[in-house]
Amino acid sequence: MIKSEIEKNRTIEILSGIEKNKNDTINALNEAGITDPKKRKLILGQTSSIATDLKAQLELYEALKQGDVSCLRNLTPGQKLIAFRILKGMSQSELAIQLKVSQAAVNKDERNEYSGASFEKLERVATAIGCRIEVTIQSLSTSPDDNRRKGKDRRVG
Repeated sequence: MIKSEIEKNRTIEILSGIEKNKNDTINALNEAGITDPKKRKLILGQTSSIATDLKAQLELYEALKQGDVSCLRNLTPGQKLIAFRILKGMSQSELAIQLKVSQAAVNKDERNEYSGASFEKLERVATAIGCRIEVTIQSLSTSPDDNRRKGKDRRVG
């Protein structure tokens, strides 16, 4: 996930390099006389997959910058915090000031997409961004034993 303008620009540069490399590879395949579509797809496939992923990341970042909240659905909780920061037009530096931490600390947390962060830390970040975190706890099991326990008060003795 792209988290800043610097990362956006770096991603654009990488995509440009991939396109150039793809064109060079196509020319090399043509010069080598490799015309079999399966072989060409195999050779070009991985690069194409990476480019597709990077383009999707760019589109997500741009959509968030434009205020499009519809793209939040499939994000992890950590990615959603980052997305809300971007939606609010807040930079990592501005968030760092709000949290009274260094910009490097915010960058590290976002690079890890807040993986392993305490609930308290997530709440502080959410508050600084201007959103809140809600937690829902639900039973994963629907076995008959669970349903019996819900409906009856068991007494011992």
